[in-house]
Amino acid sequence: MSVIPSSKKYAIAGLLIHAAGSQVTEDKIEEIFKELKIKYNSKIASLFVHSAESYDSFISSSFGTSTPVASKAVNNAVVEEEESEEEESSSGVSLDF
Repeated sequence: MSVIPSSKKYAIAGLLIHAAGSQVTEDKIEEIFKELKIKYNSKIASLFVHSAESYDSFISSSFGTSTPVASKAVNNAVVEEEESEEEESSSGVSLDF
């Protein structure tokens, strides 16, 4: 089991609160931390207090940029696979395993 860095815990708490349809506040983040028995720091929590629109923007922009990168990687893998198949077939050597 890996340890989640402290700052990511606050981000996850903020996303959880937002996903539940609530406004992200320091008090709500603190409630989650108390329930999970995690050490809480109000200064760090304040960095994750944003409006619902901001969270929507964060979510859409982070998923929006990763999708083209992932599809490009898949396309590159397909092209490389096709090239390697062409090289194998053009060698003229039949391999039987």
